[in-house]
Formats: sequence, structure tokens, C-alpha cells
Amino acid sequence: MRAEAGGLPDSDQIGDMFGYVTNEDRQRWAAARQRLSTKPPSTAKQMAAAAAEAAMELGSHGIQAKLNAEHQVMARDRNDVTTKKTKTTITETIDFEERDDREVIDDSYEF
Repeated sequence: MRAEAGGLPDSDQIGDMFGYVTNEDRQRWAAARQRLSTKPPSTAKQMAAAAAEAAMELGSHGIQAKLNAEHQVMARDRNDVTTKKTKTTITETIDFEERDDREVIDDSYEF
């Protein structure tokens, strides 16, 4: 029998001494130890990562909007330089004469 450094047998050796530990049991125990040894990330870290990701995405959208606006301004300025604009002013003179188109219905009653 193999003994550990302190002189005591390890858990596998103790199970073997009683004779009822199978290889399937050892595999299940190893899988359980593996699951327990990997800790899931903490909730605080997940929340911080989600908040940072949202802030980064918001900043990215803001920067992209500014770039798009600047491209539109540059395109408009470029179009203004290359396009010839013609403005025409039309002036009309209208004669106005005062007239009264009201009809008299009945002169008998006056208020």
C-alpha cells in the first residue's frame, strides 16, 4: 500500500481497503471535484462588465453619429461649391381700387 508523505493513505486508498469503490465512482467523484473547482464569475464582476460594455457601446454610437454628421456637412459644402445656384426675383405691381360689393337687402329696418 502506498502512503502519503505524512504516512496516511489518501482517499482512493481508503476506498480500496473497503472494496466497494468502482472506477465509475472515481470518475463521478473526479467530475464533481472538477465542477466544484471551477468557480463561476461573481455577480459584481458580471454587473461591472455589463455596465462597461453598455457605456462603451453608447460612446461608440455617439462617436459614430458625430462622424456621420461631419461627413454630411462636408458633402453639403462640397455640393454647394460645385453647384451653380440661380436666384430669380419676380416683382409684380398690383393696382388696388376700393369697391363696395355689398347689396342692400331692405332699407326699411335700420338698427
